[in-house]
Amino acid sequence: QEVTPWEAATDFVRRFGQSPKHLLRRLKSSLLEKIMPEELASGPPTGTWRERRVEPSGEEHLFRDILVTLTGAPSGWRALAQATKIVYHENSVMHGLHVVTSEGEEELERGRRILEEFSARCEELGVESSASLVVDDDVAHVIIDRARWVDMVVINQRRVHSESVMRPLGTIFQVVASQTLSPILAVPGNKVTSLERIVLAYDGSPKANEALFVLRHLMQCWEAEGAIVTVEDPGADRETLEDAQEYIQASIQRDVAIHYEQGSPEDAILRIMGEEQADLLLMGGYGYRPLVRMFLGSTVDRTLRSAWFPVLICR
Repeated sequence: QEVTPWEAATDFVRRFGQSPKHLLRRLKSSLLEKIMPEELASGPPTGTWRERRVEPSGEEHLFRDILVTLTGAPSGWRALAQATKIVYHENSVMHGLHVVTSEGEEELERGRRILEEFSARCEELGVESSASLVVDDDVAHVIIDRARWVDMVVINQRRVHSESVMRPLGTIFQVVASQTLSPILAVPGNKVTSLERIVLAYDGSPKANEALFVLRHLMQCWEAEGAIVTVEDPGADRETLEDAQEYIQASIQRDVAIHYEQGSPEDAILRIMGEEQADLLLMGGYGYRPLVRMFLGSTVDRTLRSAWFPVLICR
């Protein structure tokens, strides 16, 4: 994968810079890595992706590079087909990644075949691509590390993961979604959608504001139809919803539908997705700290378990 000199230089400074700020950040990260399980880490600050990759580039497109995690399963190829819909809008480069956990020749050969099929599918679709085979027993870590260089990570979040679908922590998806800096496209459904009608689940939080920023881009550059749903909450009232509506309409001079709902957030989101006949849901990432989320659960998880549509999770 090619990176610009600016990206390489700024990444080098973050990883090896000798200023007190960089030394303190690396020390803190190293200590947390030693004493805290990976799935309980909070991940990068909200807005890191936009600050590091979007704003400095000055480009019209947000999603220049898209990382697609590959397993070889039919559901994974549907996730690739869904990501291709974004590539056509954004003129993106697709980067396929397959991780094997051992150096066994059979596993490596299977990985090579998966990447060959990925490259062939991209060539057939006219999509520029690169492909990587990595040997590592920590799949989530590899994905998070590669996500530093991309603007979106595509993961097939199958609706049935045996009993693990009900677990609040521990899956590769949840670790990646918690810690990667770029948006995550979770593709749990069995159908590739056209991405013409988009709903934003909005609660006024910093992560939801990142998703609001993405909605504005999709409505402006893709000419997609948009709707915003806010569920009544002490931190999210009707004024919160109207502020989001005003942000969109003042920015791009287009109407956006709004829905102010009561009750369970995931039930309201699923109902509005059906009423709007929407193709894509935008939402902010996990709102609670990991330990709190373990006990209370997450709207993200509960929505994904029932979703028949792709979900773009922003942080």
